[in-house]
Amino acid sequence: MDYLKKPSEDIKLIFLSSNLEDTNDLILALKKYTYIDTVETLEKEQYPEYIKRVLKNEGFIIDDIAANELSIRVDYDLYALDLEINKLKLYSYDTKKITIELIKELVSKNLEDNIYELTKLVLEEKIEKAHEVFKDLMQTNEEPLRIINQLGQRVRELMYAKDLLNQHYNQEQIAQYFNYKKGRAYFLIKDAKVVKQEKLEYLLSSLSQLDFKIKSGNIDKKIGLELLILGSV
Repeated sequence: MDYLKKPSEDIKLIFLSSNLEDTNDLILALKKYTYIDTVETLEKEQYPEYIKRVLKNEGFIIDDIAANELSIRVDYDLYALDLEINKLKLYSYDTKKITIELIKELVSKNLEDNIYELTKLVLEEKIEKAHEVFKDLMQTNEEPLRIINQLGQRVRELMYAKDLLNQHYNQEQIAQYFNYKKGRAYFLIKDAKVVKQEKLEYLLSSLSQLDFKIKSGNIDKKIGLELLILGSV
């Protein structure tokens, strides 16, 4: 508080807080001696319009579909969004138009989201869509062995969830077991109820065999993963 009264001219001191409603001495000092700005949190549905407005102000064009895709790919994170917008502007400097094709090429999805989607598509035997996700991951230079490891973790997670359901665990107990929020536990339970144990065991075995073949030098890691997704491994 002494510093707030006599701050250094060479230092910019910034505090971030979600609550300034208390009335303790420090909060009172902050309100008296500092400049306070309120930054509203964007709701998910507000992101596409926000993106369009920011780009329009800088002379760029983006349509609703592309803005929505960009929102999803940055996982509604303003910091990540700012970085990606700057990158997209550089690549579209001449045309001043940001397309969904450019976004898919330059902005990678969150790996966890991709793994969730890829596992679901493989288990549902939607090969064409699964292959599209695989190509997206390769375009963003994701390491195939990392993807294989993540797929294995997701399959084991579903197997554990099925086992807990068989032991009559409820959503709250399963959330505590995995240390997940209730919403994430809900979708895990939903998926675990639908998928058959035999499919999970087969996919986990296939991933284990592929990992061994790659590390033994019997198959290229990228080709091996692609063949597994296409159902040839």
